[in-house]
Amino acid sequence: MLARLALLSVVGAGSARAQDRTEPLPSSPSRLDFAAGEPGRALEGWRALPPATCRFTTSHDRVHRGRHCAELRRDGGGVGMPAGVAGQAFSAETFRGKRVRFSADVRTESGRAELWMRVDRPTATGVMAGFAGDAAPSAHAGEWRRHEVVGHVDEDAAGITIGVLLYGGAQAWIDDASFEVVEPTADPR
Repeated sequence: MLARLALLSVVGAGSARAQDRTEPLPSSPSRLDFAAGEPGRALEGWRALPPATCRFTTSHDRVHRGRHCAELRRDGGGVGMPAGVAGQAFSAETFRGKRVRFSADVRTESGRAELWMRVDRPTATGVMAGFAGDAAPSAHAGEWRRHEVVGHVDEDAAGITIGVLLYGGAQAWIDDASFEVVEPTADPR
């Protein structure tokens, strides 16, 4: 669990440093449809880590719906980090005080994969990150499974980071992703 949080804190640093940036974070997530890319090319707006062994690209291989999907690939067996991660940060302003859901269809060739979401809030000593993990069991080899992460965005939230976590030296495909506001429940957390 500590390794998972360390990985996610590195990717989420983009939203956590929102107040230190000269340009603002995008107002919403980008490139969730994956259909508008060229196979083998990196997905604009997404960041893959570790960069030496991990790539997040448009793919026409293993498509679930539409023309293309996204592929998260770890080369080199995952040496140095227990997982590879792809994510993107955007402003929380539009989503403050709301309950949100990040969902996607996920499939792996080997290893396991899951979705994640961070909500970053400013504090007197820096930034505090809230983490929401995947509600569905990790995707396992050979099958598409719908995954989702649901969480509350605090009124003072600065940024949101969403992504995919891939364990082991493996690859995963992500398709039909969405980020949306959902109805509140009795317990928004």
